[in-house]
Amino acid sequence: MNIYDTNSSFLYAYRNKHNGMMNIGSKTPRGESKETYITSLHEDSPFWNEYGNKNMVKSHLFIGDEATVKALEWFALDYGTKVMPDKFYNSKNTAHRGDQSILSQKMMNDVIEYIEGRSNGIKIVDDGDESISGKIVDGLMERIANGEFKIHQLPVTEVYSYGRSQVRYEKINHTTVGEIKTLMEQEPIKARETFKPVIVVVGEGNVRRVVDGNTRLGAAHKAKGWKHSSIPVILIDEKEFGETKERREDTIRLFGVSANAKSFEVKVPNSDADILREINNFLCEKNLDFNDELHKDHARELLYQRFYPRVIPSRQKISGLFKKFINDWDKTQTELKYQKNLIAYDEAFFTKYSWDNYGSKGIASIHATVGECSLGKPLAYIQRHMRTKKCHKGAIVLHYTKKSDLENNHDIEDIQEVIKFHNLPIVVDVLPAFEK
Repeated sequence: MNIYDTNSSFLYAYRNKHNGMMNIGSKTPRGESKETYITSLHEDSPFWNEYGNKNMVKSHLFIGDEATVKALEWFALDYGTKVMPDKFYNSKNTAHRGDQSILSQKMMNDVIEYIEGRSNGIKIVDDGDESISGKIVDGLMERIANGEFKIHQLPVTEVYSYGRSQVRYEKINHTTVGEIKTLMEQEPIKARETFKPVIVVVGEGNVRRVVDGNTRLGAAHKAKGWKHSSIPVILIDEKEFGETKERREDTIRLFGVSANAKSFEVKVPNSDADILREINNFLCEKNLDFNDELHKDHARELLYQRFYPRVIPSRQKISGLFKKFINDWDKTQTELKYQKNLIAYDEAFFTKYSWDNYGSKGIASIHATVGECSLGKPLAYIQRHMRTKKCHKGAIVLHYTKKSDLENNHDIEDIQEVIKFHNLPIVVDVLPAFEK
């Protein structure tokens, strides 16, 4: 089975060749063509900037039926986003869990080998003619990125008169054109610096078609001070796209789809996460007591002065972000007050610990708090998990979350006695409460 078989699905991965950041996803026969599909990450993801700069290396981790691929995608993201969250463009696991019992030990091992940097995935054989267009596009993209094509400065009005090879469902998004036009007029210098060349295919008889840059070209044609000026243009002979007319047309369409993976932006707006990070850094320098209402009011006023309206045009929005900051701060303080002497285990630790000690050996495992042992819940959890995974061995990984739990070790002993009485193939692994 190969990735272009009609009924095949595959698990793909991208790794940033500079910082090791990863993106893992699946492609089924449904939806967009496999030849043109890249990934489903939102266009605001930093992945697309790195992809557009040729920093992402694609790999394949598995090819098979849809059910297995989707289940393996969930496993990969569950492990990766917990153990190495700072190394994933996927902010969370949005995959469908599926039936995890259909995954073989080799499938799971191969995925983790890739995530932990010990493998580059599986080797894909040449799929024949169907891959020719993709190879041509990859080569052209690389040559453009390397500056191998001359950049011409041509009049906007002239380029606007060329034909169009537009691959988008909506030929011209006038809302986007209007937004870019406004930015071009407000920040012309920055817009000039970031305006990427419009890509034009030159055919027989000097017939010219725009294959990438329709939206920014439309914005330049409307923006004040731009229509009667020039813009950067790359001219590519249509013969570069293939030997036959059919191949050239197919490759030109694929080129347009690939080039439009990241749309033109003069600047990227701040996200809530960006602002919250700045709020945290700013307020932590002020030595304020957030248990004091007067201090809270003062902090809110400081944020208004700092962010309104130059960064955030709404005082209500600033107030909402400040409320989230306070909620997060209160939670942090509570944890420090009651658990500052206990080891704080996180999902990343549990995921890696469980895999290294149990999952890699074909043993199903769950983690639970010591406090949950009073009603025997962990024992029910692991037996259900063993049935779901179709494993005949299991492990319960327990950890302390409250000091009072240290006095309830008899609940752990009770679970161990039940396991021993019924001769169950289950081990109880209690993690240390304190650093040695």
